Amino acid sequence: MEYYDAYHAIYRAHRIHITLLQSPANNQYRATLRTIHLQDTLNIILSKTSIFFAGTILLYSLFSLALQNY
Repeated sequence: MEYYDAYHAIYRAHRIHITLLQSPANNQYRATLRTIHLQDTLNIILSKTSIFFAGTILLYSLFSLALQNY
């Protein structure tokens, strides 16, 4: 039953999405979708970049510790 409810909710959201794209006010809806997509993309890029820099700092500190003990 939960599977059916989830599927039905996704189907309804898809139908609303299609209806809004076909409506006269679709320019505002498309602009909103682009904004949401851009925000999601920026969040992904920033999280990947922060993970990269955190890993780089961690490796640098480990190597400097190893060199001090050597």
